[in-house]
Amino acid sequence: MEKLKQVLKEKGFSFYLNHGDDDNLIQWYAAKRIQSNRDCELNQHEPSICVMPTHYKFTDGRDYIDTRIEVIGQFKGVWWHLLAYSLLPDEAVQRLDEITETLTRLWETV
Repeated sequence: MEKLKQVLKEKGFSFYLNHGDDDNLIQWYAAKRIQSNRDCELNQHEPSICVMPTHYKFTDGRDYIDTRIEVIGQFKGVWWHLLAYSLLPDEAVQRLDEITETLTRLWETV
């Protein structure tokens, strides 16, 4: 997760506390505005791309680690939640630019 966090810092993401999921051992998520020709209707600016890592430790000792990369915005009165999920942190690092571009194109075509 530290490599993911470092890459996100280098790419200009801001970091926020991840409230509402006390079981997640990762207590942060990262976000920044996408470069888009379409604004979110409610917020009246481009939506953000959010990177949300999770790490759960189960009582039997197993770990569950993944990363979601998502764009959420309102267009024509409908809320859209576009995401790539179940990415391992290293895969999120390697594919961040590709996934960001894909989610941005999807946002612009809904």
